Amino acid sequence: MDRKLVALKLLLEEVGIRIRTNNIVDRKTLQKAICLIQASGIDLGYEFNWYLKGPYSSALSDDYYNLVRAIDKEKIRKSEYPLTESVTKKIREIQDIFKPELQFKKGKSDWLELVASVCFLRNSGRTWIEVKEIIENRKPHLSVYVDVAKRKLKKVGLVS
Repeated sequence: MDRKLVALKLLLEEVGIRIRTNNIVDRKTLQKAICLIQASGIDLGYEFNWYLKGPYSSALSDDYYNLVRAIDKEKIRKSEYPLTESVTKKIREIQDIFKPELQFKKGKSDWLELVASVCFLRNSGRTWIEVKEIIENRKPHLSVYVDVAKRKLKKVGLVS
């Protein structure tokens, strides 16, 4: 299996994301998880752009479909391709971002859409006021939780 696909698999497993592409919720979850992982400084080389559901990478889309096909053919053990200590440390530092806050009354996929969107916009140079306005306009169903996402992203060090 391609080393990049192995890294993708191991990182997703490390943060507790199931590798499935059966529906839009599965694919959105994969996209947002990798966006957040990259925001931590673990560079997998994916370029994200703003799209309907927030940050999106077409190259990542190609890779996760390839990964699903490869997983069906090969079994990859963590012991064969261990994550480096520095990568494991970064993942531990941001692990909490993958768990929705108690007051968030939607699913995990929506939580990841929210926090990845807020993180992407903020790290793209937007002010907090601009971030909130964009989320209110583009994702009104998530806008009441922007401050919750902001606090959690700050807590794990993904935004300032």
